[in-house]
Amino acid sequence: METTTNRFWATIEFLPGQRAAIIELTTTLGEWAGGGRIEVRPINGDVRGALIEAGYVHASASAAAKGGVLDRFSEFSEPAPAPTPTPTSCGQAASVVQLRRPVNGLNVEHFVNSPVRCRLKMPGHWSGSGRSSLRWLGSGGDATVFGSCTPGNCPKGKA
Repeated sequence: METTTNRFWATIEFLPGQRAAIIELTTTLGEWAGGGRIEVRPINGDVRGALIEAGYVHASASAAAKGGVLDRFSEFSEPAPAPTPTPTSCGQAASVVQLRRPVNGLNVEHFVNSPVRCRLKMPGHWSGSGRSSLRWLGSGGDATVFGSCTPGNCPKGKA
């Protein structure tokens, strides 16, 4: 008979200028399972290392208390600042809403390299399917599926 073990993922977020961090525990389905703040005294001045060690111990103990095991321990860091969008005159630019910490069932954090996307640069597999960018956006689809807006290489030939 096969036994199923609950698996948990933990994320540590360092608090700037402090000897503290926030630990967030989620299930493998991306559901929140707990969290808390930890503070440490630095070991040989290494605050970051001490926080990672204490965070891992805290997350492992929290997962065990919930009848499971810690399967993944990752670090959350602020994304690099996005480049300033360049205004285009072609009218096909679509803005991407950047969330601070998007989480899904795979615990994948999105990195959007450009906050402005071009509605004319659709995914390759859409070719001939009758899909359009306006229908996609109108039905609640996210603009991140489109290619980056590059005024110097605009599909309309002008930007």
